[in-house]
Amino acid sequence: MPLTVSFNRQQPTATWIKYWYYTFPEISELIPNKGPCSGGTLVDIKGKMLSPFKVSHPDFYNTTFVRFGYPGRQNIRVNLTNNTHARVISPSYPHPGRVPVEITFNN
Repeated sequence: MPLTVSFNRQQPTATWIKYWYYTFPEISELIPNKGPCSGGTLVDIKGKMLSPFKVSHPDFYNTTFVRFGYPGRQNIRVNLTNNTHARVISPSYPHPGRVPVEITFNN
């Protein structure tokens, strides 16, 4: 969707900058869904809209990241297979327990 800026609603910017809308991604399954605290486990991520942008658009190809744990933890770029499947190596985690896994497109 083109985006322009105007301070008086009469003289918009001369160039159009594109703004991208997308559907939120959804994780439906992690295989495996557990691993050692030391990390290093290859995890398959299954879901929907894991890559909402066209692969042919070079600016947005593989802008999908995943975070294991809570905010403040590092986001990791995933290896996209297609829009419903991705792979990632689990990072290390300081203590055992369940943690949220989230997908983001803006790192």
